[in-house]
Amino acid sequence: MWDDSQLDDLLLLFEQRSEQGWGQSVEAICEADRELHDLLDDDPNLREELGRRFERMRQVDQLIAGVVDVPLGEVQHVPGYELLDLIGRGGMGVVYRARDLTLNRTVALKFLLAGRFGSPTLVARFRAEAEAIARLSHPGVVKIYEFGQAAGTPFLALEYVAGANLKQRMAGKPMQPRDAAACIANIARGVEHAHRQGIVHRDIKPSNVLIATDGQPKIMDFGLAKSLKGDWTFTSSGDTPGTPSYMAPEQVTGQAIGPATDVHALGAMLYECLTGRPPFLGATTSETLMQVGQHEPTPPSQLQPRIERDLESVCLHCLEKDPARRYASAGALADDLDRWLSGRVTKARPASPARRLWKWARRRPTLAGMAAVSAAALLVIVALTAEYTRHLRESRATAQRLQAEAEASNLLVRQQSYASNMRTAQWAYESLNYREMNSIVNQFADSDLRGFEWHHLKHRNSLGRLYPTVACELDGVAFSPDERRIATASRDGMIEVRSAPDGAPIGRFRSHEQCANLVRYSPDGLLLATASCDGKIRLWDAESFEMVREFHNPGGPVRAIRFSPQGDRVFSVGDEMIARMWNAATGELEHEFEASVGLQCVAVSPDGSLVAAGGQGEWVGLWNTETGELVNQIQCGDALAVDFIGYIGSDQPLLAIAVQNDAVHLVSVPDGQLRETFNTHGPAHCLAAGPRAGIFYLYCATHRGVVDVWKEGEGVIASLPRHEDRITDVAVSPSGNYLLTSGADRAAVLTDVHRPNPGEIFQRVAVPQGKIHRAALNGHSAKLALAYKDGRVLVRDVGEGGRQSELPRSSSWLPQHVHFSLDGRFLVLQKVPKLETWWLAGQKPVLWDAAHRSRTQGASQRDFHNFENRPEGFSVFDVDDGRTVFAFEPTRGTHFVDFLAGGQLLTMSLNDISVWDPYAGRQVSSATVPATGRAVSLSPQQEMLAVTTVRQTYLFDFPELTPRYRVGGHRHAVDSVAFSPDSKTLATASGGGSIRLWNVASGQQMLWLRGHHQAIAGLSFSKDGKTLWSLGVDHSMKAPPEIYSWETE
Repeated sequence: MWDDSQLDDLLLLFEQRSEQGWGQSVEAICEADRELHDLLDDDPNLREELGRRFERMRQVDQLIAGVVDVPLGEVQHVPGYELLDLIGRGGMGVVYRARDLTLNRTVALKFLLAGRFGSPTLVARFRAEAEAIARLSHPGVVKIYEFGQAAGTPFLALEYVAGANLKQRMAGKPMQPRDAAACIANIARGVEHAHRQGIVHRDIKPSNVLIATDGQPKIMDFGLAKSLKGDWTFTSSGDTPGTPSYMAPEQVTGQAIGPATDVHALGAMLYECLTGRPPFLGATTSETLMQVGQHEPTPPSQLQPRIERDLESVCLHCLEKDPARRYASAGALADDLDRWLSGRVTKARPASPARRLWKWARRRPTLAGMAAVSAAALLVIVALTAEYTRHLRESRATAQRLQAEAEASNLLVRQQSYASNMRTAQWAYESLNYREMNSIVNQFADSDLRGFEWHHLKHRNSLGRLYPTVACELDGVAFSPDERRIATASRDGMIEVRSAPDGAPIGRFRSHEQCANLVRYSPDGLLLATASCDGKIRLWDAESFEMVREFHNPGGPVRAIRFSPQGDRVFSVGDEMIARMWNAATGELEHEFEASVGLQCVAVSPDGSLVAAGGQGEWVGLWNTETGELVNQIQCGDALAVDFIGYIGSDQPLLAIAVQNDAVHLVSVPDGQLRETFNTHGPAHCLAAGPRAGIFYLYCATHRGVVDVWKEGEGVIASLPRHEDRITDVAVSPSGNYLLTSGADRAAVLTDVHRPNPGEIFQRVAVPQGKIHRAALNGHSAKLALAYKDGRVLVRDVGEGGRQSELPRSSSWLPQHVHFSLDGRFLVLQKVPKLETWWLAGQKPVLWDAAHRSRTQGASQRDFHNFENRPEGFSVFDVDDGRTVFAFEPTRGTHFVDFLAGGQLLTMSLNDISVWDPYAGRQVSSATVPATGRAVSLSPQQEMLAVTTVRQTYLFDFPELTPRYRVGGHRHAVDSVAFSPDSKTLATASGGGSIRLWNVASGQQMLWLRGHHQAIAGLSFSKDGKTLWSLGVDHSMKAPPEIYSWETE
């Protein structure tokens, strides 16, 4: 059974837990503190009784809190005193600043928190605190003036100290070592006085020490004090009074306590004054108590290197686990601190004779100078100086090492956080959450961690804008004539209108009971035309969204609609073989244009005199809009889309016809003469044409989610990946500045065509036909190398109007490896069984003929070598004089050779990576990867080496080839890898067309880039790091190679 005294102690412990944020009820606190839960679990009656008392205490607490906040209730009038304001509140009492009306002085009145509801045990404990303070008379202890009661509430009249407590004074920051030592020495004197009066405080901590205005520290709050004379004690044997971070091990284990307990607390306070944190601090109370009982404190000098070893020894001497090994008394601690302050040797760390002499010399420089005349004293001084220098050097080295480790650890954490944020920003972009993406990108605007990926995300946000709509596929988009609005049509029949370019919603209405296939603005912007698979065409007021007129297409679903340039006619086609022209004002059907094939696309000439329609068949029909007569039939194949471009170089408009075989024909009308044909990224089911700055552009939207851009006079200039699925409609703004697309991925994308895409095709490389076996791309020099299976090697500039040359070929050799040097001046070409090196000097490459050991053309270059793969191995020749400088037997299956700085050689053979010194004729280092290497890349500073395998990329320190880590992420073989110029970012690419960017320091993925429809055969950053180039190659040569330029500005 538990008596009232034990219940009060347990109740006080629960109140302390509640104030520390563990919970507001017995049940909540037990859930958070497993030890209390186990204690009460076996005694339901005890749990119930404790719950009732705790709830009653909380009610009293709330009552007193009301008294504190508003001076009402029983303690408003205290005889002889005037309450001024509340100055503090603890687990047992509440303290007011008051005026002693009798002696006209300011005092501190401390009331029992439970008031007249307090149990006898709590009242007795409160009285014991008064008795403890009354025994003491010392400048370092708060004085007591009176113990009394007001309306049944016990109170103490105490000395008022106008100042902050020590914890507030420190504010979590370390003090100067001398100030800390002097402060604790003064406190220790007061504690020593209490010990001599037979009182152990048991709860010494910074918040229980007040700092008077004259700097004198004063100990307060003797509520947990214990009498060494045994005349009073109010804690049970199982209770652990005190604050965990300042408790001694014997308090934690329940052993006998004494003056050494307070010495331990003084040492903990000295530790916090020196370092800014207590010696023991865990995430939970249990963890802190475990540290107190089992762990040694971290030496203060490791946290603050400026702390001297003697002062550190004093602090750690107080914190010994065994009470017998601590200072014998608080006064002994104060004496040792005084020794340190006066420059004398402390007892905590006995000094050697030489160290004593050095201390003495510092205190008495005159005598030391007189003794220096002797040779013996000179030797001693030299020895002491050497010892001091060594100690100083060790301390400095330790401090520098710890600082470097801390900085490295902090940098790694920052880099991990940065990489994670970049990845989150990418997800936000793809999830259409631009606000979150902007927030993350702007968060690192001034960070030194920013690399290519940050600039790319920043740039990407200023390009295409995605507008989410309803949760179904989009089938149509349209621009208003003033470019201030965009409209989208979705499969559920809904039309959504937004402002452009910010995408703010304006209106949303249901246009049809079934799907809405199409939406178009009239040329004057007053009407919206919609069409549905139910065969209905409806005209809507563009402002009120009310239906104005309805036409019915008798042939079933409507596949395409167009306004005439004047806006007075509406043209439509359906699945039947008829195109129709409606009067927009009256809704009357004015003409039916009969065809011999099913129609699915329609376009109107710029002057409105001709209408073109096509579909399933071999031709596109042209009719006169006034007479309805058939003007011409243009043979072209199955037409997917048609659109008039305008008048280019003649008085006849140009008509674009997209057909099934991934091609677009440009013909003049009405004569039907073919002017141009070009290929697209798949079938183009949508076309949109318009002028920009006086030049006509044609945008061809394909089922692969890509928009191919044709420019007047230049042909196809770019391909823009806009959607992850097929594009269902495309529109160009009247000014030609914006492009709008809708897709089966349920998104509409608005693009500023001046800066269209973060990853656009920089150039379609026109090269001779043939199967490409190997390829290489260099961003520093903007060069491209293509090796064909017939032995040809083509080298060209990738820029507009770039030079192109072909290396002399030998049809009997198969190129196995093509690789540029970092600066692009050298090309390493490995063939079977010969490896040749080419120097790209000017327009003509230089070839070293290894068989004849002669140079065929060009100037000499020392320190760059040529290799001949003979049956007995590789040989290295000096290019200038043909001298053999190195020969070795390579590992079987060597398939990669590259030059390093200083003439070293890098080879990759199956699973082995090796570095060779050609002058010494020896292998410098080697490493093994778990799978056959496919590509390698050296960082620009040649400190790291990246090696790709089938689906993994390994990073090694170079030249030691010590492994760092590996990354994955690709679903196909990783065939390309490149470092950014600042070595912060690593790019990898696979045969599946995906590119991933990794944070080199942490190994975390940051971005992924999509857009290639071909296997990626090369990656390279530009010299300034602002552009990442990627090379896509179709090995079947059905499509020419394509180079994407991933931009940052």
